[in-house]
Amino acid sequence: TNVNKTKNGSIINCDWYNVTLKDVDGNTTGMASLVEDITEKIDSKNQIEKSEKKYRQIFEKSIDAVFVLNNGIFIEGNEAAVKLFGFKTKNDLLKISPSEISPEKQPNGKSSFEESNKMIDIAIEKGFHRFVWYHKTVTGKVFPAEVTLTKIEEFSNAISIHAVVKDITDRV
Repeated sequence: TNVNKTKNGSIINCDWYNVTLKDVDGNTTGMASLVEDITEKIDSKNQIEKSEKKYRQIFEKSIDAVFVLNNGIFIEGNEAAVKLFGFKTKNDLLKISPSEISPEKQPNGKSSFEESNKMIDIAIEKGFHRFVWYHKTVTGKVFPAEVTLTKIEEFSNAISIHAVVKDITDRV
């Protein structure tokens, strides 16, 4: 990529493609060049990177525990999630399911595993689902939480779930 100046003085980014021209005897007779203005591509890429950085900061700096679930397991989580559930590192919470950070049964007597799958199914069907859930820390302390699940459709048509978990012990 080269920075170039147009006739009107604008600065543009260009990719240059050069081909040596030869006669039938193989002697160089000239050069042909193709120039592609890639300024918009670079600007778009920079805007996408800024947007990704902004949303990554929103995700990471949230005071609530934030997760991304795919196929029923956590594939992302923020520092607030690490602290809320008592994990040592972010990697400790990855590749586990919501039922693994829940008591075996919810207060209604139903299996946390079965109920968490139902909650995810509702979020996928409706686009979102908010409910009260009982979670547990790695030390076994059970606490009430408000959970919001939001369906995220990705470019590959894969479906992920964005989960926000808010400890509501003080409210309850």
